[in-house]
This record gives sequence, C-alpha cells and structure tokens, in this order.
Amino acid sequence: HTRSSTVSWARMCIRDSHTASRSTPAVQEIREGTQLRAARWALDERDMQASLDWLDALPQGAQRRTVALRIKLKAARLARQTPVALETARLLAKHRAFSQAAAQSLVRGLISEMIQGAHDLAQLQGVWNRLDAAERQMPEIAILAAQRLMSLGAEGAMARSWLLPVWELALARPDALTALQRVKLVRVLEVGLVSGDTVADRDW
Repeated sequence: HTRSSTVSWARMCIRDSHTASRSTPAVQEIREGTQLRAARWALDERDMQASLDWLDALPQGAQRRTVALRIKLKAARLARQTPVALETARLLAKHRAFSQAAAQSLVRGLISEMIQGAHDLAQLQGVWNRLDAAERQMPEIAILAAQRLMSLGAEGAMARSWLLPVWELALARPDALTALQRVKLVRVLEVGLVSGDTVADRDW
C-alpha cells in the first residue's frame, strides 16, 4: 500500500470505530496497526500534531504499547509538548523500554526543560507538584528547581524546603552527589539564607 492509501484506510478505521466491539481480534489488530503506521508516517513528515492525533485515536490498550509510546515520545518532544513527553517517558520506563540509566537521564532532561520554561512562581509550583517523590529527590532537579525558584523571587524558606531531602542525602551519603552538585547546593542555600533572618534561617 502507498502512504496515501494507508492513511485513507486509517481514517476509515477511525470513522468506523463505533463498530470495534463487533470486530474480530484480527480486524482490530489490522486497524490498530494501520493507525500506528499512519502515526509513524506523520512523524516522519514532521507533522507532529497529526501523529499525536493518530495515537490518541487508538484504544487505550494500544496506546500503552511500547511502539506507540515511542512514537508519542518523539512526536511530543518535537512538538515541544514537554509534559506529554514526560508522562510518556515515565510509562516507557515502567515498560523497561530503556535502561535504568537512560530512563533517568531522559526524565531528568524533560523535567529540567519544564523547570527552565516556568515563567512565574505559579507555573514552577505546578511543575514541582507534578513530580513524584523520587524525582523531587534527584539532586539535579531539586537544585535547579530551587535556583529557578529564587530567580523568580520566592522566599528562601520555600527553596530550602525543596532542597531539604537532597541536603539530608548529602549529609548521610556524601558520595551521592558529585562535587559540582555539592557546590551548587551550598550556593543556592546561601542565597536562600541571605533572603531572610528568621528562626528557621538560623536553624540552617
């Protein structure tokens, strides 16, 4: 089949999706495969939104297949839809589609993009709230988020609360942070302490 005929078939599959409950497993598999191919081709043609739309039209189960998630990750990154890319990367990590080191590197990079792209405190707080506990405890993420927080005019106490788990980690396991991370941690804490002189500040 040519690309145009495959895309036409995929569109017909979407229109006929209301009959999916009466489709045989073989027909359903063909339908989903055709839609995935259309999504891949749209991505190849740099039409990221069309690719994402094809993927969104898949049944929930098919959307969570590794091949669909890989296409979605690429399309979302190219479309600069970083929150979508992050959620997709998390799912791929659960599927063990990457090595643990590669998955963590990818997630860190996407979170860093979201932190740096936050233009006010409300946006940054929203990014932070969407992170899970393990992500908030990543030294690179916590330090970058605290730095961004201070640059946006937040109180030092708030930055310190975000840094507390990393600070405790650094005290318990000094080798858990690189030398550069330790320097950055101390510097952002110093900036936060200069911003006020409360009892909490003196405790630090």
